Amino acid sequence: MIISINQRGDKHFVYKDLKSENQLHDYLVQDIGSKWSWRGNEAKVFDRDGNEVAYIYYKLKIFSKSRLRIVLKLEKIEFNLLINNWTFKDIFLNFNYHNSSYIMQTHKGHFRSLFKNNVQVAAFDKKAVSYLDRDSFKISANSDENLIFLICLALYDDIGIYSDGAAATFNTGQLFGTKAPLEGQWRPSKT
Repeated sequence: MIISINQRGDKHFVYKDLKSENQLHDYLVQDIGSKWSWRGNEAKVFDRDGNEVAYIYYKLKIFSKSRLRIVLKLEKIEFNLLINNWTFKDIFLNFNYHNSSYIMQTHKGHFRSLFKNNVQVAAFDKKAVSYLDRDSFKISANSDENLIFLICLALYDDIGIYSDGAAATFNTGQLFGTKAPLEGQWRPSKT
């Protein structure tokens, strides 16, 4: 499956297998943070009918462990993840979900890879240049992965970050790091 995420200010519109510009979004991620970064950034994920399906909280700390909290409402699952396994090149996020071991690895640029039991199941990419506060993300993932959880993993460190209508913004992403598998051209298996 291909997931497209288009940011418009403090909202992210999520489309599964986007086919046309007129397609109605499948999910909406609304930033609910207070704009005071020391308190952390927060967002809620809503389905097409306006029902809350997930909550994201992320607090970046420089001198201690950063905290990521994801609450999946439909599954009654809550993740409290500490981001503490990093090198000068890559950042790793390790966690267990549905009896599987996951590793989220941040690569050079805006690429991220998600591995399930040491096999890649998703690739994340974000455009480096955005115009009029309109970032865009793309997730390529195997169809058996949880769509809402993938959305949360894609956006956790992007919530609370928008330029309130700047003409253009440029973000280099990770300056150092390993290259993404297959030079960022990884695609999901046909299952």
